[in-house]
Amino acid sequence: MEELLERDDIPEDVKAEIRRGLATREEAAAKLRRERDAAEDLIAVAPVVFLVLDRSGRIVRYNRHLEQLTERALAQTRGEDWFHTFLPERDQVRIRRVFLQTIDDIPTSYTINNVTTADGREVPIEWLNRPLKDGEGNTVGVLSIGRDLPG
Repeated sequence: MEELLERDDIPEDVKAEIRRGLATREEAAAKLRRERDAAEDLIAVAPVVFLVLDRSGRIVRYNRHLEQLTERALAQTRGEDWFHTFLPERDQVRIRRVFLQTIDDIPTSYTINNVTTADGREVPIEWLNRPLKDGEGNTVGVLSIGRDLPG
């Protein structure tokens, strides 16, 4: 774009319009970055669990609250199967069924299940799930938001 602005054969009014367009685009990009950063800050400090799974149920990300509850860092579990890594065996089939319903856009109600900590304790969590879509409307994963319940 800078090359166009330096050319002598392009009228100044066209160059001015290009500059305005570039400035508008830069402002929009900066606004999106600020909004993304604010959302990331909220996810990081919220006293609720944010969990993202891919279509196969592998861990994409989760927030600090789940790390603290389970004493398991995201860096150690990213890419692992959520159900085998964090759920007691007795809950794995039931909760995977809820996950598959969410992937298929079948509404699910709140779900309560335990997650296991690094030392084997269980923490009850109440979950709300929704499918994550790409720009074309295809389901690419699941966002689960949960709150830990008094034990």
